[in-house]
Amino acid sequence: MGVAGSRDIVECVIPEEDWEGIWINAKKAELAFGGIFMDGKSQIRDTADRKKMLAEDQLIGQIANYAGSVVLTGSPNGYWLAREIANDNPSKGDGGTDIVGLDHVDIKGRMLRHSPQPLDYKLLVRPQERHQDGIYVLVLVPKERPYKAFVVGWAKDSDFLDEPYDGPIEALRGAYDIEATELRKIDELRVGDDYSEYYWGQIYGEDYIYLTTKKTYDQCAFCGGFNVHSEPCKELQHEWNVMEFGKHKGKHIDSVPDGYLEFLIRKGIKGPHDRQKWLDALQSRNDKYKTPQWEARVNRVTS
Repeated sequence: MGVAGSRDIVECVIPEEDWEGIWINAKKAELAFGGIFMDGKSQIRDTADRKKMLAEDQLIGQIANYAGSVVLTGSPNGYWLAREIANDNPSKGDGGTDIVGLDHVDIKGRMLRHSPQPLDYKLLVRPQERHQDGIYVLVLVPKERPYKAFVVGWAKDSDFLDEPYDGPIEALRGAYDIEATELRKIDELRVGDDYSEYYWGQIYGEDYIYLTTKKTYDQCAFCGGFNVHSEPCKELQHEWNVMEFGKHKGKHIDSVPDGYLEFLIRKGIKGPHDRQKWLDALQSRNDKYKTPQWEARVNRVTS
């Protein structure tokens, strides 16, 4: 077993386009956690502190889980799916799975507070969080932006001492702990490409499309779907996207030539809603339409 050192720590910087999704997940987790557990007892903080720090704790947890998914599996998809499950079942949460595909891995996120050096920290696991086949990963999150995390190392359940911490730091008493310098190297836990392909090979159809599509977090007002819509909703949207005028009247916009849709947008035909549908079709065909100039043409007011 290798022991983690400073060279073994993996830094993960969160892409800015994923910040909003992480914020949303943190807020949902905050509401779920606050509604269910706020009146419970904590070994780490008293009730007043928990209320004050809840939002920060949840954001740290989401950043840590995202980083863990990226570092361990090469993709954030396992994190997004785990959060979708948790968000759909707020009373049950994620069921103990931080990353789909790594069911026995428990990400332990903490903020870098008293020291900027990740190896100055401990991996902490409370008694009720321990499982015989559990694997625990220490991830530390700096307070400053951009959002990022340090994936430090990991431990098996059997790596912990038989007795919990009983040292001078009262807030940590009762938790099982391992110094960061004594953790296993994170590279030993990473899922290889062969295993990653196997896990994602078990996901089919629209579930795969949903997980691999860039997150918009715009919920359909009709069927409630994110990126993937119900069959009746798809049929309705298809009807909405049929040309109502001109030489291509009756055709779906997917079959209307680029030049014609471009002409309609340039000339300011119809309103922004229709022009946006036409631009969406063009953008799905060619990246040259994904520019501020085309967005401006869509949104301009015409008489």
